[in-house]
Amino acid sequence: IAAFAQNVQVYAAGKNEGVSGTSCSAPIFAGVVALINHELLSRNLPTLGFLNPWLYANPDMFYDVLSGSNPYEKCDGFEATKGWDPVTGLGTPLYSKMLTSALASSSSS
Repeated sequence: IAAFAQNVQVYAAGKNEGVSGTSCSAPIFAGVVALINHELLSRNLPTLGFLNPWLYANPDMFYDVLSGSNPYEKCDGFEATKGWDPVTGLGTPLYSKMLTSALASSSSS
């Protein structure tokens, strides 16, 4: 899964500074999941739990990133492609589709 994580403002050591990368995108996605779990709990529905089966069963919940790469120093990295790829995974989350899917999944279980 990918999330836009460029120049995310972090307050540390008495000042704001922009940081980027996985260290930002991972907590951004965790926040998306937390918001969905909050919506589920507010409806007395169970939380998402282990995410992988639900994520891979619903690739339409993500915007598929088709371009870009992740080279680093002496490594060529990987290229983004259609569908799952090692650069962006399933893509970037589409909150409204994720929430709709989570509500449907939880209501039917």
